[in-house]
Amino acid sequence: MKKKILTALILACLLSSSAYGSASEDIYIRQDVFDAKMEAFMNEIRGEFQVINAKFAALDKRIDDLQISTSNRIDDLKTIIYWGLSILGLLIAFAIFGPSFGEFLRNLRKPSFTLEDVRRLIEENNVRLSAGFPNA
Repeated sequence: MKKKILTALILACLLSSSAYGSASEDIYIRQDVFDAKMEAFMNEIRGEFQVINAKFAALDKRIDDLQISTSNRIDDLKTIIYWGLSILGLLIAFAIFGPSFGEFLRNLRKPSFTLEDVRRLIEENNVRLSAGFPNA
């Protein structure tokens, strides 16, 4: 019976130690190796940040160029609209005032008084002068 108890006790000890005896995967490294790896990791992160910053700078430049281009196109469009409205206004004004403007131009070529009017005025003036001055 002692043999059985001793065998059961040995078996119990073996089984219990195999159940709880897991191997640790913790790896211990020296401080200088850790610092070197951390510095390399930080340099890699800094490099990635520089790449991201460069991409943001390029994107910012593209946005500025696009804003300038859009502003120039809007200014061109405003100019085209202003010219179009001006020409449309001139056409409407010509349609409304065209006939009377044509009449004005025809009357502009005609002298306001003729040679006969000048002769008549001189004779009327001479008549008045001779009436006022009997000796003249």
